[in-house]
Amino acid sequence: MVKMGRDEVAIMIVLPIIGIVAGIILYQPPGDKVFEALPRISLPYAPETLRALGVALTLIIAGPAIGYYKYMRRVESIINHTPLMLQDLAVTVRSGVKVYAAFVEISERDYGALTPYVRRIASMIYLLGLDLLDAIRLVLRDLPRETRKYFYFIEEAYESGGRAMEVLDKASELARRIREFELEREKTLKNQGFIILFSVLIFVATAAILYYLAVQMYASSVEVNRRIGREELQPIDPLEVLGYIFYMGVSLSITAGIATGKVVKGTVAAGLFYALIVLIMTLLIIFALPFIIPPYPENLQGEVQNPIVAGG
Repeated sequence: MVKMGRDEVAIMIVLPIIGIVAGIILYQPPGDKVFEALPRISLPYAPETLRALGVALTLIIAGPAIGYYKYMRRVESIINHTPLMLQDLAVTVRSGVKVYAAFVEISERDYGALTPYVRRIASMIYLLGLDLLDAIRLVLRDLPRETRKYFYFIEEAYESGGRAMEVLDKASELARRIREFELEREKTLKNQGFIILFSVLIFVATAAILYYLAVQMYASSVEVNRRIGREELQPIDPLEVLGYIFYMGVSLSITAGIATGKVVKGTVAAGLFYALIVLIMTLLIIFALPFIIPPYPENLQGEVQNPIVAGG
């Protein structure tokens, strides 16, 4: 199994710590701007508080999301370059070079993230004088399962003698076809995953309309109260509606991202990167709403010093 690099581990640790610190620094008490989500559980909805929570949550998720994304890109690079490496190995053996010597010859070529492993095997053969089988077995456990099985073909080619070229040709062709199939399957699943993620953005856009309607209802209610001279109507604070949108948007972004990762990549951890992308887009929309559509219209600002909130 491919080990995570130091930079990948560092990202997974450092960013969440920065997120927690940023959340503490930016946090502002919501005051009375809270609503009861569950019995005895109240959630804040003041914009300043939500922004602090959003920044902290984004950085906390960004750590494992980006770290694991970099790790998966490295693993995929190894898998994607395996067919090319096998093909070059077969061509070199076809020219009359022994399998172990062919490894040394191709070690100077670029195979992406697979290159260090090829060069490590070549170094063990050329500098340490190890047998090819021993060198491969020392490196094999550090390779992904999808690549590891093709190195068994290399062992078979080494032991087969005269059939080495034939074995390597078949191995490279098999690796190429399987990888093409996997990429095509992943492309199809990715389209389905994007539909899941796009549905979250549609929800947020629809919720933005609800926020706009809440602003209009609030302004109308305050105007009616002003005209009749008493607080007959008790409108809900538009910022409370924004709070509902925030918590629902965050929940949907994370769950949809994880579901997409499971569908496309087959792992929940891979879904954190999709969740991060949708979460950032969702939060940008939500945090922009109060600036685009002020919750308290300017012509009523002087009369709405202490807005009446239903249940507040």
